[in-house]
Amino acid sequence: MVKVKYDKCVFIIGVDPDTEPKILQDALSEIIPNKINRVIMGKRDSIKTGFAFAELKSKDDIEEAINKCNGILINGKKIKVEKYSNKKQKEEEEKKKKEEEAEDDDPFNINSDTSSDEDELEEGTYDPKVLIISNLNKNLTWKKTMADLEEKYNKFGPLNIRLPKKGPTQHKGYCFLEYKRKGSADFALKWTKKHTPLRVSYKQDREEYVKKKQDEYLAKKEQEFNEEYEALQGKKKVDEPEEYYGEDDNEMKDDDEEEEETKEKDLGELLALMKDEKDDKKEKKKKEEEDSMEADDEEEEKEEKKEKKIKKRSEEETKRLKDKVDCKKTIFVQNLPIKISKDEVQEFFKQYGFIEYVAICPTKAKTLTGEKCFIKFKRFSDVKKLLSGCKVVENTSDPFKDENNEENERVGNTLYELDMDGRRLLVSRALSKSDVKEKEKEKEKDKDPRNLHLAKIGYISPHSPEAKLMPDAILKKYQYNQVQKNTQLKNPIYHVSKTRVCIQLLPKTWTAVDLRQLVLNKVKYDDILDGKKPEIVQIKLLKDKETNQSKGFAFVEFKHHEHALRCLMTLNNNPYILDPRLKESKLATANRLIAEFAVENTMMLDILEKAKERSKQHHASKNSKNILLKDFKADIDKRPKPKENRKSKDQYSDDNEHKKRKRGKIPINMNML
Repeated sequence: MVKVKYDKCVFIIGVDPDTEPKILQDALSEIIPNKINRVIMGKRDSIKTGFAFAELKSKDDIEEAINKCNGILINGKKIKVEKYSNKKQKEEEEKKKKEEEAEDDDPFNINSDTSSDEDELEEGTYDPKVLIISNLNKNLTWKKTMADLEEKYNKFGPLNIRLPKKGPTQHKGYCFLEYKRKGSADFALKWTKKHTPLRVSYKQDREEYVKKKQDEYLAKKEQEFNEEYEALQGKKKVDEPEEYYGEDDNEMKDDDEEEEETKEKDLGELLALMKDEKDDKKEKKKKEEEDSMEADDEEEEKEEKKEKKIKKRSEEETKRLKDKVDCKKTIFVQNLPIKISKDEVQEFFKQYGFIEYVAICPTKAKTLTGEKCFIKFKRFSDVKKLLSGCKVVENTSDPFKDENNEENERVGNTLYELDMDGRRLLVSRALSKSDVKEKEKEKEKDKDPRNLHLAKIGYISPHSPEAKLMPDAILKKYQYNQVQKNTQLKNPIYHVSKTRVCIQLLPKTWTAVDLRQLVLNKVKYDDILDGKKPEIVQIKLLKDKETNQSKGFAFVEFKHHEHALRCLMTLNNNPYILDPRLKESKLATANRLIAEFAVENTMMLDILEKAKERSKQHHASKNSKNILLKDFKADIDKRPKPKENRKSKDQYSDDNEHKKRKRGKIPINMNML
């Protein structure tokens, strides 16, 4: 590649992008023969644009090319020729000029941040209640210096201290002390002058200070100009008067010649001034012409952009219409036989009309659910004919849906049944690409398992108009809660609950019953529940273990998300809930509740659920054992009792004697027989 010499280049604007460089070079060489080396067309991201570069043989030919070629018509378009200039070099030169021209002591561009401490502390008598102190120790932190100032200057009277910050922990070395009384400011000024090395003075008005500085600056410049003028006059030679003894002719001639020379010089200067004025007028005319050319080029570029936008819109609209028309003619078929061919599908669906194409959907693993395909008919009436002969499925959900397959997204909601040689096919209309994209967007919105969009609900920023009508302590509490919530949500274990609301700054004398009455009575659910009250799952009020008193912190869990959201929006930052008779003048100092959606730990919730299941199983097993015992006892009680064949004592004794006699232990008495 040959390098381009940009010093000898000319920049051409307004060229037709379809023109070739040879045609442009031939057109320019007719006007400037034998002075152009080559022409290069400009490109951006390999796309042709409406500008070009023409490399000349010498630098002297640039002005001639600009004067002769500017405003020529090439392929029906007017071109503009300019000298090529590198943007980086221009910017650097402009910066250098600005730096040289800029002066540090220019008071006409004074900023409050850049003004020095010593200038601000000049003596003035504008506001005798406000003091300015400088020469503070910058090595100390902002908090420490603020504490020292409060200790030293609070003894003179009530005041407001303003210490400008420089970064998060440092200060700028000066401060403002605003007292309520003039006498306290005077005492503080005298004390600092006697006992401290700090500089102190009364605050001066900004406008008066700027005017003073401007006057000083102008006086300084005038003095410098007078000194330079006097120095120049001192360098000139001044002829001293000589004694007059008589007039010589030669001397008179010399004087006349000097007068004529001076007149000629004055005339030459006047002519030069006239030429300069003419040149300035010509340059102004050229600039006006160039500006008009630039305006015309800008208008043409705007018109071209508008035309391109209109063409793009028309093309997009035509594509959308084509997609809609094609989708009306296409159907999606599911549960086809496995390893079926396109010819077999066409043979079966030919009976309904002419088929344009059949596209079988590729799958990674062929499952038992069967094949799927798209079929496009040539007529919309054929699709109507097919669907009119099918049965509508009552359950619109697809029983053969494969979640990993993306083709399911292009299926309509209604499903139809069709028999193919005893096999049940599911038929539905196909969707366009635009409809599929909309569905995908809706799915992406729904994909928020941690409910992070609920974390910002209820937060009040310090720059909002609501923050102005709020105490500073409560506003800081909002900021602290938000920072803590963000740090917790960085960990994927935590998520925001949809149904659990966290309420803070409750009165410490309240109980769970009071909170329940507030949630049910003060909050209006008429729009959602038609006069009914919401279902509350749990109310947990945190208490101190020692005093058994509430900490002003509670959780309220609802059954539905809509009820929790309504409760949050009504209770959060509402001072009329705690004091319904509050006046508008006391809104900025009134107490109010902070309501937010609670942040929960998923691992702890899983552990609690498992513990609940175990306890349920344990109680169920105990209950089953008790039931079995009761049933067993009941069965025993129901059994018939055996008859009582008990013998008397005499009978029992006779039986024993009879047994002994048999054994020969007792002799038999014949009389007893």
